[in-house]
Amino acid sequence: MSRVPAIVPSRVHETSCDRDSRPTTTADFTGPFAKRLDGVSEIEVKEAANGDLLHPGRLLIAPGNFHLKVVRKPAGLCVMLDDGPKVSGFRPSVDVLFQSVAVVSGKNSIGLVMTGMGNDGSEGIRALKRAGATTLAQDKESSIVYGMPKCAAETGCVDHIVSLAEIPDMLVRLLQVPEPVGA
Repeated sequence: MSRVPAIVPSRVHETSCDRDSRPTTTADFTGPFAKRLDGVSEIEVKEAANGDLLHPGRLLIAPGNFHLKVVRKPAGLCVMLDDGPKVSGFRPSVDVLFQSVAVVSGKNSIGLVMTGMGNDGSEGIRALKRAGATTLAQDKESSIVYGMPKCAAETGCVDHIVSLAEIPDMLVRLLQVPEPVGA
C-alpha cells in the first residue's frame, strides 16, 4: 500500500478473513493493522465504521467479525457493516464485499484477491466479472498462502494475475492515473 499514490481516484476497500470462531481474533487485529498501514501509506487507511463515505485516496479495512458491504446513499457510496452469518466460513467475507460492489458499482470497479487460505472471494469475483468489472488475483510466487487467489483464478473470471510488487503499478495503470511528478 505504501506505493499506491494518494492521487488514485478510486474508493478502495479491504477485507481480511479469519475462520476462527473467537470474535476477538480479527477484531483485535484490524484496528492496529489499519493504523500501521496508515502510517506507511500515501493514502488514508482506517478501520471502516458504519456509514463511512467512500472517497478517493482512502482505504477502508473491514473490522473483525463484520462483513463490509458497499451501499449507495444520497450522499454517495458508503459502508454498511453486517454481523450476519459467516459466508464460506468467513466474517468478514470477500464474497460479501465483492457482491455488494458488483451491484452498486459494476463495471466501474476493480476486484483484487490477494493471499489467503480458502476460496473466499471466488463467488465475488464471478459477480464482479458478470457486472463488467476488471478483476485481478495475486500470483502464486508472491502469495504467502495461494488458496484464495488460486480459487479466484480457477473461476476463469480473473483478467490479470499479478505479483505483489506489480499490484500498485497495475492499479495505477487500470485507473489511468499519471505517475506523480518526480516518481
